[in-house]
Amino acid sequence: MTQAIARRFSASLIVALAVTALAPAAPTRADQPVETDVVELAADLDGSRDFPLSMPASHVAVHWPGSADAAVTIALSIDGQTFDEPQPVEIDEVGAERGDGRTYGQIVVADGAVAVRVAADRPLPDVEVLALDTTRNTAGAWGLGAVASASVQPSVIPRAAWGADESLRFDAGGAEIWEREYFPIQKLVVHHTAMGDGDPDPAATVRAIYYYHAITQEWGDIGYNFLIDAAGRVYEGRFSRDYGGASPSGDDVRGLGVVAGHARAYNAGSVGVALLGTFDTRAPTGPARQALVRLLSWATAHHRLDPRGGGEYVNPISGERLVTPTIAGHRDYNPTACPGVMLYAQLPAIRDDIAVSLVERVAGADRYGTAAAVSATGFSPGVSTVFVATGTNFPDALAGGPAAARLGAPILLTRRDSLPEATAAEIARLAPRRIVVLGGPGAVSDAVVSHLALLAPGGVTRLAGADRYATAAAISVATFTPGGAAAFVATGTNFPDALAGGPAAGAMAAPILLTHPVSLPAATRAELTRLAPQHIYVLGGPGVVSDAVLDELRGMAPGGATRVSGADRYATAASILAFFFAQTHWAYVSVGTNFPDALAGSAPAAMRRAPIILVRGSGVPAPTADQLNRLRPPRVLVLGGTGVIPESVVAQVRAAMGLP
Repeated sequence: MTQAIARRFSASLIVALAVTALAPAAPTRADQPVETDVVELAADLDGSRDFPLSMPASHVAVHWPGSADAAVTIALSIDGQTFDEPQPVEIDEVGAERGDGRTYGQIVVADGAVAVRVAADRPLPDVEVLALDTTRNTAGAWGLGAVASASVQPSVIPRAAWGADESLRFDAGGAEIWEREYFPIQKLVVHHTAMGDGDPDPAATVRAIYYYHAITQEWGDIGYNFLIDAAGRVYEGRFSRDYGGASPSGDDVRGLGVVAGHARAYNAGSVGVALLGTFDTRAPTGPARQALVRLLSWATAHHRLDPRGGGEYVNPISGERLVTPTIAGHRDYNPTACPGVMLYAQLPAIRDDIAVSLVERVAGADRYGTAAAVSATGFSPGVSTVFVATGTNFPDALAGGPAAARLGAPILLTRRDSLPEATAAEIARLAPRRIVVLGGPGAVSDAVVSHLALLAPGGVTRLAGADRYATAAAISVATFTPGGAAAFVATGTNFPDALAGGPAAGAMAAPILLTHPVSLPAATRAELTRLAPQHIYVLGGPGVVSDAVLDELRGMAPGGATRVSGADRYATAASILAFFFAQTHWAYVSVGTNFPDALAGSAPAAMRRAPIILVRGSGVPAPTADQLNRLRPPRVLVLGGTGVIPESVVAQVRAAMGLP
């Protein structure tokens, strides 16, 4: 006798109007709540049995007690009479981790089937067929945006957007069934979902997998951290937190990854990424592979992992240990065929592709376009503030990097008398509440300020002084409060030392002030008196900041003043790296003979606690190469086009880091 239970679950689906994806095809979306219909049928099986469904199913799955080695097949019928060819039931890898004594087959796309025929090579008691319809009331297509840069996290379709019914995560009393835990990420694990080809609605499939894991297998949530479909879209998996509209990253605000359920005994401290499909006899699609590379490339940088490396994984909960590659297949952890022969064979090349992507050029048609491109790699729409500085001279802008970082703002560049198109377009994308202009009318004209005022509802604030020293002091007054840990002082007669030190100052929430080589300007002295920092760092040697100025500065902070310098601008920048950066997840490379690119990079670098590394247009100086070799940052952004930093110099940067 077959027993049947029918259920209906409502999944509230929020429409996201600007979900950026990685490929042209689009899953269904809904403008109203999606209803998921569920039919569960149970019967003993001896040979084969037909299970008629009371509804057309979008997805089906079968599971049974024990007998994990049983050869089970299913065949589907869309008319209840004629069945297609039987297909073997692959084991659902997340279900295999459940440890409840049942064997769970994978989710199968049913395409409206109204009957399921199950056959086995042995008698099986209590075989259950789960039939789902996760496609009700869905229409339209997700809006797609530009392909994400490898330097930033690929856009991820959030749970609300693919239709996750969050009520499935809670019991009848409102308690979360699967309590969330967070740990530092050590490993990235690649999976496949062991499903068929040609999925007509991958978002519906993600909903089906979610229900299967959360309810049928009683996990309380989906077992993967991320999922990728054949078109290259990335879906948020295991719930971590509310991201407030940002792209989900699978971690908490501290950067610790949420524990999922994808690799038995090795879930804590690992990220499980599943590609929809079966890859035993075919490789993933190009878009899916590209999305996997981009996601893992971001994850290696985000969690400071070496994509070509490996080592011992230690479970932070149980102490279980295993030596594996940083990026591994599920079969490297558990006895399984996952992620399929073809995908597993691609992992070495995927690791290489990720390593190549670690050094990436960010450039525009000119200095204004480059500044806009740098902003796009680090800032999302809706920022509170945008800083705008002249792109033709450095003095007024030198102090802007730490101040912009303090406010979470990018720095964009302008001509004196006209706003470049690239700058205007980036401001329109960012949609800031207000704009801060650095420098007086001699640097940025009143006409440009009037133009900028039209682009921000909160208007424009100009920060300027009588000269470059007073402008730097004015920027500090507007941004930094007294009693901070540090202040930085650099020469105002040239730009390299201040720009190289900007990220270190920004990371310490400290301003940069400027000085004459042989005397401390009154504006700088007054601002240091107001700030009363605990310590002062002087950037550059005696040729740019004299010992007399250093001695005066020593008396202005309880902790004194420390000089950080080298034989030239490149050696000074390398000394700043050595002094302030024990390690880093990111690094920005800029030419040391011009200021605009480094200025644009100073704010995002400071926010990421990343250094700006100065190189020549003809090569990488030895002190710089030594620091690159020491730091080996997981992600390097080269600022500017090939006319500024040729590919031959980028090759030297890669070589210094031990990359091909």
